[in-house]
Amino acid sequence: MEYLKNRMKIFFEEFLSSYWIVVFFLAYIVFKIWSNLSMGASIATAFRSGLLGAFFYLMGCFAISFLSVKNEMIKENSIKIPGEKSKIIIYVVMGYAAFLFAFTYDIVLKRIDGDGFLSFIPGYDIFLDFINQSIAVPLSEIFEPYSRAYMFSSATGVLFYIVIPLVLFSLLKLKLWKVFNLNNTRASWIFVVGYLVMFTMNSQNNDFIWMLLATLVYPALAEEFFHKAVVLRSVNSLTKKVGTAIVVSALIFALMHFPERYLVTFDGNILQTLSEIMTVGLFGIFTGYGFVKTGTIIPWVIIHALSNVINIM
Repeated sequence: MEYLKNRMKIFFEEFLSSYWIVVFFLAYIVFKIWSNLSMGASIATAFRSGLLGAFFYLMGCFAISFLSVKNEMIKENSIKIPGEKSKIIIYVVMGYAAFLFAFTYDIVLKRIDGDGFLSFIPGYDIFLDFINQSIAVPLSEIFEPYSRAYMFSSATGVLFYIVIPLVLFSLLKLKLWKVFNLNNTRASWIFVVGYLVMFTMNSQNNDFIWMLLATLVYPALAEEFFHKAVVLRSVNSLTKKVGTAIVVSALIFALMHFPERYLVTFDGNILQTLSEIMTVGLFGIFTGYGFVKTGTIIPWVIIHALSNVINIM
C-alpha cells in the first residue's frame, strides 16, 4: 500500500502537476463532447466518450509511472545544450517543424487537385519528382502491395523526419542516437504485449503483417524519432519542465496530422478534425511520457505502428 501511495505521489508530481498536461486533457474532453453532440449523439453518450477516452489515457500514463524501473525521469531525455545555444536550437527545431507542416499540407493539396502552394520555391517540384521517380516508383514495383503514393510518403518521411534532423543536429554537435536503447523498457512491456494481442486477434491475412512492417519505418519510426528525440528533448533542455516539453511535442505531432484529417478524412469539417487532432495529441502525450520514463523510443515505435494498423483493421 505504501508503494502504491509513493507511486501515486510521483505520478502527480511528474505528470498531473503540469498545468499544460491538465489543460490538454480538459481540452480533449471538451472537443470530444462537442464533436459527438454535433453529430447527433446524446448528451450522455457524448460525455461518456470524452471522459472515458481521457480516463483510459490517464490510466495508461499512470501504468507507465507505476511500472517504471526508475522513479525519476531518465536524465538522457534532455539534450545537453550550453546555455547560449539552447535558444538557437529551439528556433531551429520550431522553424523546421513549421516547414514540415507546410510540406505536409502542400503534399496533401497536390494529391487532391494536383496543385500545392510551395511550387514557387526554386527546384522544389523537381526535387519531389526526383524522389517519386527514383525511389517511390522502383520501390512500389518491388513491393507490390504498396502504392507509389505510400512509397513516396515513406521516402519523404524518412528523409525529412530522420535523415535531415540527424545531419542537422550532428552539425550542431548534438547526439541523438541515445534514444535507441533497451535499458529501461519494463514500463512499456504491458502495452507492447497488449497491442500485439489485439493485432494478432484482428489480422486476417499476411497483408496486415506487411503493413505493420512498413508502418514501423514510416510513420512510426520517423515520427517518434523527430517528435521525441528532437522536439521533446530540445524543449525539455530549454524549459527544464518535462510536462511542457511533452505537451509541445504532442501538439506538433498532432498538428502534422491536421492537413490529412481536415482536407481528406473529414472533408473540411473543422470540429471533427479538431476532435481527432486532440485524440492524436493525447496519444502523443501518452508515448511522450513513456519516452521520458524509459529513455528510449523503440517500444513506442512498435506501439505506434501497431496502433496505426489496428485502427485500419
